[in-house]
Amino acid sequence: MPSTYILKDDTEKIYIGSCVSLDKRYNDHLNHNTRTTKNFVNPKIIWNKEFETLKDARACEKKIKKWKSRKMVELLIESKVEV
Repeated sequence: MPSTYILKDDTEKIYIGSCVSLDKRYNDHLNHNTRTTKNFVNPKIIWNKEFETLKDARACEKKIKKWKSRKMVELLIESKVEV
């Protein structure tokens, strides 16, 4: 099912993404098969939301990235704001 997700690694780096299969995509991150997260140390999925379509998941990803605020992302993770 299409999802938007947030990864965080042991050094506190954050990655926001969307995909069709979260399990497959997370495996790519863990195996360093993704250019943008290849230097992440022990990435963990800390937030995700499922959607009916990939278009909706990508729209959610774009909205989160437009915030340009780590504080807002942290509030989303803590369920204090919604997308």
